Amino acid sequence: MGGTFSAITGIITYQYGYYTLQPTTAPRIISSQSLATQAPTNLHQTGGCRGLTIGEYNIENFSPRTSAGNIARIADQICNVMNYPTVVSLQEVQDNNSPTNDNGKLQRISECTKSSANH
Repeated sequence: MGGTFSAITGIITYQYGYYTLQPTTAPRIISSQSLATQAPTNLHQTGGCRGLTIGEYNIENFSPRTSAGNIARIADQICNVMNYPTVVSLQEVQDNNSPTNDNGKLQRISECTKSSANH
C-alpha cells in the first residue's frame, strides 16, 4: 500500500480473471509506507448486522518460532490499527506445531488480542 518502485520489466499474464506481472528484472523500492504509519480505520462494529467489519492480515510465516513480541505487535495492530474487526482472515499461518497441532500459537495471538481489547 503506497509503495513506489523503480521501472519494472516483465511479462504480463492473465489467469483466473486477474492480470499479474512476472518481473524479469529486480525492482528497486523507491519508497514504502509501513503498516505502523497507516492511520487506524474509523469503521466501528456496532453489535448488529449493519456493523460487520472484516479485516485481512498477512502475519508473515507465523509459526511455533514466532516470538512473543511479534505476537503482541500483531495483536496490537489488529486491535488498534484495524479497530477490532468482527472477522479477521489471516494469511501465512504455518502448521501450528506439527504433530501436536494444539493451536498453541494461534491461541496466544487470540489471548493477546483479547488482552489488548481490555485496555
